[in-house]
Amino acid sequence: MVSGTYYFDGDFADSPFYLIRAGLDLQLAPRIYLDINGNYRFEELEGSGRGVEEIDTDVVTLGAAVRLAF
Repeated sequence: MVSGTYYFDGDFADSPFYLIRAGLDLQLAPRIYLDINGNYRFEELEGSGRGVEEIDTDVVTLGAAVRLAF
């Protein structure tokens, strides 16, 4: 798990965001790999001063990539 914060309009955010990542790295051939991953990021942004009371941004991202090794 990873955590971080935002720097916006001259100030750091009051609450951090969190990221959980899980995945597989599969070897398909001697030099070809398939990377499959899932990411879950959750955070709450409050009081940005831009007319928004609360923004809740829970995001799930799935990804895959083919990698060639040299």
